[in-house]
Amino acid sequence: TPAGRQSLKAHLKGLAGNRNFVRFLAGNFFLVDALNACILWLSVFLAKVYGVTQGVLIQTLLALNFSAFLYGLIFGHVTDRMGSKKALLISLVLLALTLAGLALIPSLAWARVFILIFGGGAAAGIWTAGRKMVIDLAPEERRGEYFGFYGFTTKVSALGSLVVSVLADFFGFRVAVASQLVSLALAFWLLGGVRLKKA
Repeated sequence: TPAGRQSLKAHLKGLAGNRNFVRFLAGNFFLVDALNACILWLSVFLAKVYGVTQGVLIQTLLALNFSAFLYGLIFGHVTDRMGSKKALLISLVLLALTLAGLALIPSLAWARVFILIFGGGAAAGIWTAGRKMVIDLAPEERRGEYFGFYGFTTKVSALGSLVVSVLADFFGFRVAVASQLVSLALAFWLLGGVRLKKA
């Protein structure tokens, strides 16, 4: 409707005026893009690279969910103590360690350690600190609107999954997984330059 188009236009104009938040959205896009690619391809990666059976795969995924739950409690405290930006950057580093480990480690046992210790922390921290960072960046009267933009960028982050699928066909899954470190480097640069209103 015309009213809807006018409303969307006004929202986008308001967003364009907040370059700091746009930088956060861009950085968060690349961060979540790499995380989503890791989550989507993890089962296939473990089966293709390590020959993991269905039973071991289910155990690993259940353990990962439990690890993420525990880390969610921890990162709630870390975010309150250190601030959302530092907590999000720590989560980014944990994801980078996870991807590097999967790309390089020949042992399934050690790969599972990286997934559960670093991967679980990365997943929990990215969602926990990311939402808190929206609160820190958004004007109080526009938080609903800003969360809408944040949610949109997390839902359309499918570029990394496509890159992994293409590179896996040509160079193998280890190279495909390692490619996501490029997205994380971009995310680190973008998020590192975000200025928060409060610590």
